[in-house]
Amino acid sequence: NDHNYGIGPAWGLPSDDVASLGVRANGHVAVAPAGIQWLLDWDGFSFTSLIPQGFDILEVDEDGQGRLWAAHYGNGGVSRVIGTQRANFSSANSPLPAGDIGSIEVDPVDASFVWIATAFGVARTDGATWDVYPRGLLGLNQNTIAHLLSCAAPHPDGSVWIGSYSGLYRLDPATGQFTRYHKTNSALPSNDVHQVHMARDGSVWVGTFDQVWPYPGGLTHFVDGVGTHYAMADSP
Repeated sequence: NDHNYGIGPAWGLPSDDVASLGVRANGHVAVAPAGIQWLLDWDGFSFTSLIPQGFDILEVDEDGQGRLWAAHYGNGGVSRVIGTQRANFSSANSPLPAGDIGSIEVDPVDASFVWIATAFGVARTDGATWDVYPRGLLGLNQNTIAHLLSCAAPHPDGSVWIGSYSGLYRLDPATGQFTRYHKTNSALPSNDVHQVHMARDGSVWVGTFDQVWPYPGGLTHFVDGVGTHYAMADSP
């Protein structure tokens, strides 16, 4: 596309926007242009098509075996790409829970597995083995937005932190026990959790935003279960 919003040199892709980038272990970059475009591998000189046009890729991540995992828009599931070969997993042909995919994260304990969060559950998989944790384990059974999941991040201690529109959950997959953090018992300003990220030191960073006035939200940092909230009014 030669328009580029009027900025910079000609851009060799059919979209000016990029939905997701993933830096690969071999130094290449996985590129998912926005707008029902390809998934591409950039080696610094040229692009190789991994998923053809016609698929709307929202997120891409690489596991410890060099396989790419690409989340499709809507209920389209996830593709696992090995080399230039891909396999698609959805709720129709695999144990993957139904619903939009909110996040894909590599397992910090065994990097050959990834954790995939959908609106109705979380799955840990390598494409052959599946461990599935439906939202009902967290007491979220109603067909309302408040009972949908948004994202998940595995912790090195084996737990997984799950974002929802009813707050943040720390789930122990081995026992099924969980702790719920919400705006009345923690530093979270909103129960609408949109992002969860695990830092290298094991602390948890959580992004929230409430779509009801006065639109509370911001960034909350959890260390050993204790949260500190950061917003525009009290942080840079």
